[in-house]
Amino acid sequence: MLERLRGVEAAGTYAVAARLSEVWYLVPVALMGAVFPALWARRADEAAYARSLQASLDLLLALALAVAIVVQVFGAPIVHVLFGPRFAESVPVLQIHVWAGLFVFMRALLSRWLMAEDLLQFSLVTHLAGAVANVALNLVLIPRFGASGAAVATVISYACAGWLALFLSPRTRPMGRMMGRALLLPFRWADLASSAREARAAWSGPAPAR
Repeated sequence: MLERLRGVEAAGTYAVAARLSEVWYLVPVALMGAVFPALWARRADEAAYARSLQASLDLLLALALAVAIVVQVFGAPIVHVLFGPRFAESVPVLQIHVWAGLFVFMRALLSRWLMAEDLLQFSLVTHLAGAVANVALNLVLIPRFGASGAAVATVISYACAGWLALFLSPRTRPMGRMMGRALLLPFRWADLASSAREARAAWSGPAPAR
């Protein structure tokens, strides 16, 4: 859509930013692939399971936030070193696009959770919500803001697909509320240490018998 609405140059600017932003997306997928079985083993203890999910979301959010902050600070030199000064216009696009990682990182856990809870039909619903939001926002934002508008559309559509759509069903709302709490992590940094301890315990094995 960007190429059609604003031309090849705008599409190239966006492509560079997206490539740098999305290179991190394999990290949460690999991490959750390794540790989710241990999280699932805690399901017999509902309270421990909920704590473990929340702690895991908190840490995923913290990782994504760290990446986003690094990109805000070092985005310009990174683009310059990897792609050269002619792609300087990709820097502000990258600094917007990278915030989609907040939802992508948490989605790595959400996808596993939907599968484990036999809620795969909601995965289709969330992806559809994100696709509709992305197309609509691109039509509105790209003509006016170009590649930066496409980046904003990407962040909002990932928020819709990876979080907001969960509130459409009572079966997925608990996870939506957990993700909302994780998004408030910048206002609750004091909880991060306890979340790290809880996640470490959860990822190493099932909750001890009481």
